[in-house]
Amino acid sequence: MRYKLGLLLGFFFLAWGVAQAEFPDPRQNWMTLETAHFRVHFSVGLEVLAGRAAAIAEEAYATLLEQFGEAPTKIDLVIEEGPDFSNGFADPVGNRVVIFTSRLRGADDFNMRLGWLRMVIVHELVHMVDLTQARGPFASLRRIFGRIVAPNAAKPQSFTEGLAVYEKFKTQGESRLNDAHTRMVLRQMVLDERFPPLDQTTQIYSRRAWPSAGLLVYNYTSWFLYYLEATYGPKTLRHLSDGLSAGGDLEAALYAVTGKGLDALYDDFTTWLPQQFAQEIAEIRQAGVSPAQPLTHRGYYAGFPAVGPGGIAYVHSSPERSGLRLFSAEGDRELVSGTLASPSWAPEGRALVYSKLLASGQRDLFRYELASGRATRLTRGERAYAASYAPDGRIFYATNTSDGSAQLKVLRPGAENGEEIIDFAHPTLPHLPQGASIHSLAVSPDGKRLALVLQTEDGFQNLYLLELENLRLTRLTQDRYQDSDPSWSPDGQYILFSSDPKRIYNLYAYRLVDGQFFQVSNVLSGAFFPVMQGASLVFVGYGSEGYNLYRMPFDLSAWRPMERPSQPLAAEPAAKPLPERPYNSFALLAPHFWLPYPIVGGAGVYFQGADPIGQHSYAVIAGWNAAQGWPVYGLSYTNRQFPPDISLQLEGDGPYNFQRLGLDYSGFGLSYTRDASSPTLPIKHGLEGTYTTNFSWREEDVRFAVRLDLQGGGYLREGLGSWAGGEAELSGSLCWGWPLPITQAPGAQRVNLRLAGGYSGAFLVVDQIALGGPSGRFAVRGLDPGELVGPLGLVGSVQWDFLLARVERRLPIVGFVDDTWMGLFTDAGWTRQGFRYGFGLELGVSASLVGFQAGLVGGIAYSPGGLGPKLYANLAVPLAY
Repeated sequence: MRYKLGLLLGFFFLAWGVAQAEFPDPRQNWMTLETAHFRVHFSVGLEVLAGRAAAIAEEAYATLLEQFGEAPTKIDLVIEEGPDFSNGFADPVGNRVVIFTSRLRGADDFNMRLGWLRMVIVHELVHMVDLTQARGPFASLRRIFGRIVAPNAAKPQSFTEGLAVYEKFKTQGESRLNDAHTRMVLRQMVLDERFPPLDQTTQIYSRRAWPSAGLLVYNYTSWFLYYLEATYGPKTLRHLSDGLSAGGDLEAALYAVTGKGLDALYDDFTTWLPQQFAQEIAEIRQAGVSPAQPLTHRGYYAGFPAVGPGGIAYVHSSPERSGLRLFSAEGDRELVSGTLASPSWAPEGRALVYSKLLASGQRDLFRYELASGRATRLTRGERAYAASYAPDGRIFYATNTSDGSAQLKVLRPGAENGEEIIDFAHPTLPHLPQGASIHSLAVSPDGKRLALVLQTEDGFQNLYLLELENLRLTRLTQDRYQDSDPSWSPDGQYILFSSDPKRIYNLYAYRLVDGQFFQVSNVLSGAFFPVMQGASLVFVGYGSEGYNLYRMPFDLSAWRPMERPSQPLAAEPAAKPLPERPYNSFALLAPHFWLPYPIVGGAGVYFQGADPIGQHSYAVIAGWNAAQGWPVYGLSYTNRQFPPDISLQLEGDGPYNFQRLGLDYSGFGLSYTRDASSPTLPIKHGLEGTYTTNFSWREEDVRFAVRLDLQGGGYLREGLGSWAGGEAELSGSLCWGWPLPITQAPGAQRVNLRLAGGYSGAFLVVDQIALGGPSGRFAVRGLDPGELVGPLGLVGSVQWDFLLARVERRLPIVGFVDDTWMGLFTDAGWTRQGFRYGFGLELGVSASLVGFQAGLVGGIAYSPGGLGPKLYANLAVPLAY
């Protein structure tokens, strides 16, 4: 139809916008409290956290307003229970910041010395203020069209994320910039005299090498911005923001502020950076570097070593593989794949318990039997993320709660459910710190005590000792050092742990008999996760390629006695009580923006909006076709207040119109459509049921992924017969990491298999199964769309994709090209009209633009018996090589 392309384009923009946004569970009981510059939305039970968040946000708002000069007048701040990992995000177009309450092991990735809530709120508010800056004519355009006008977003991702990290350091004194992990990574670069190319630091992409793209974009680039202000003055980034928000490009803005371009500034930075670590490196060497032997060489990330009779179990993750591994005399093999943590050996040495992150975003405990290779789920829905076996077979474990604090539980042998020991959200004993989160734990060799690392709401992450008989909790350290991952010496006399005095992670020990602390290691990079194995100390060390297992002698005579300072506790001030009211989504549904919308023979507007929780979202097209003298309209609306989600779609171009009402829940869908968009065909009614599911698994270097789409229903043309029809599709992909001779790169191949079939009892050919074209459920490349039609249709496809080259280069002004790839394929299809097949090749490029990843695919296909080769191009989700 004449209006179809325009409507599809408009709803593509809606889908694009919604795809970038994540919404919390809108079905919870939500409340709102309001301050001068924030509406804070939270679910019932998070009132105290919401009040603290409001106070922190107002304080940060005043600071950032001074830094940037302008800020949104009112921001929606959503406090969400979220998944079992620490995070948050800013949505400048939706005018909202969303904060997950989970802390867990957040200090492993973020500097949480001032408390998780403060650090994440300040970070996301920097984004909100930075990305909403508009100067000159862009300020006028923003006032007219709304929040879609964001000139300051047209810059490399590193200048967005790195800026948030740097501004936190500048205004709060703490961030990932001066965190021990970041300093370790940069110190190793200085030792290696090897710095990443500038282009590879500007964008999150499917980087395979270490350091990860995230570390480069966030942590490493924050030091580059630190260098700019250290060299060119404390207002450098403010002036840079003013230039970008007036529509200037980054290169021109940098020249205006510093007199140099980005490449020249980066060269200066890599000369300046070694000077910042020279004295630190010299002091470490002067004190004597601890000798250590590397055990593994996989690099990237390794953690959680657990010593048992079968060897050293540990967790490894990289772009090629993630899972639980066993290092022993027989080699280094994978036991279980997935995002795992905290393995602990069962007393008999034949099994391991571990925590696994599930597709739901929550964690639970599993037990792996070494003899059978079978994993059994131990907990369900408990959000268990850390565990330790006791000698009698009890499992002590930590679970995440809605406000980000933890519960300590025990699972007894043979029991189906865990028993609560301590609920830090609601402690029953006065000496227990309210709101504490358990970072890590270890059971003593006699099973009577727990070594705990607790992170309190004020950001202290310290070592504790818990007597299990009477729940007496003793604080062993009280300072801003980030203690982590305790373990016990076999005789129970020492607690070993890692910590970061002087912002350098090393191994330490606490002697229980007299409370003496010792420094056990002195490394140039970092040392983590100490655990004893015979006369040796196994730990995770850091090097040029990332983290690996190391071994050093367990030599008490080499330990250096030390004192730990006792610093005063500095909790966030109590939040002033604010009036609460039930959340009102309808009051927050004003459009985020509007744009002129092209209509053939007329004009129209497009606008979209959603409330901060996502109970309602919509997009509207409204216009007038002056040539025909009739209205053109489109509406897409989703209501997520109830299970199932309810969606409504309306389209119209004068007398031609289309309506759809859908219900969706947990992969199942049911919809009714009425299609009166054709001037020649009778009105079509459709009733469809759908089911979609995805599942995947991997075996060492081979990854399998399957997607199943089922669709069935009835279709009726008014005046033509009865209801009939149905379609089904099964598609999947097989991915592996064997290198090709032309690439010699791991993870560089993929075989995609697709099967689809359908049946339609429709009377009109236009409603039957149509095969052909380069895309869609019944695509057969090399054929024109609809070249094969019939009541019954089958298609199959096999495609081999492989990496051509890793480009990893930024584009002028903004954007990034990741890699290029080639695919060889053959498609085949059958209907009662006959059997046809096609073959060809595709070339693809994976790219990013303003932080959004996309793939561009071009191909050529030929079908014997056809008129000739056919060219095509598509936008696609980029393949991760």
